[in-house]
Amino acid sequence: MSEITLNKTLLEIPRELITLTIIKETKDEEAVEKPTSGDETVKDEETFEKPKNEPTSNTSHLGRRITSDFKKKPEKAQGYSEEQKKGETQKVGITDSEDKKKKKKRASMQKKRQVSQSEKKQDSKAVQDEFEIIKNEVKKEYPDATKQGKLHKESQILKRNEERYFAFHNGILYYFKNSQTKKQINIDKSCQVNKFCDKRFEIETSIRTFKFQASTEEDQVEWTKVIQDYIDNLPGLG
Repeated sequence: MSEITLNKTLLEIPRELITLTIIKETKDEEAVEKPTSGDETVKDEETFEKPKNEPTSNTSHLGRRITSDFKKKPEKAQGYSEEQKKGETQKVGITDSEDKKKKKKRASMQKKRQVSQSEKKQDSKAVQDEFEIIKNEVKKEYPDATKQGKLHKESQILKRNEERYFAFHNGILYYFKNSQTKKQINIDKSCQVNKFCDKRFEIETSIRTFKFQASTEEDQVEWTKVIQDYIDNLPGLG
């Protein structure tokens, strides 16, 4: 063998060995990456996709417990809603009962008001009838009375206006609550008559001040004038 042929052989052998080595390593890597059968690939894919789906009773003991808890929650929620419904029904029942009580109370109060108004009307009519009797009696007893008629007089204790029938005769102001009750105010030179707005006036005496209210301004003027004229015409104190 010549020297040139020997050198060529030595150079070419390593290249073939290198090629074979690279091919072998590539096959080994592919064998490691790829599964030995198609069934194993399917199993791996299923194992990878299962966590995305809902747990089933066959996965594991923990999975079965979670699934059972998950299924029980709607039942608890349903039971709670039923309790809420019962509570709401009871509340509605209580509200209806309270409404009925309020309606009864309103009806009772309205009835009492109607009775009270009716009684007031009857009392007012009775008073007017009584005043007509007093008026006729005053005309008989004091035919020459300077002035007579109805006035409101403020009560001394309760400070409220009460309707009375009045008659002024010979320096005495008589007033009647009814035909059996008669009181009087003596008018003398020491008395003073004061007139105010809202048809009010008062008479100051040595005992107390009497406060009145007329039904009209004309009536106020007439009463104050009659009493003041009588005072002015009395002889002096000295």
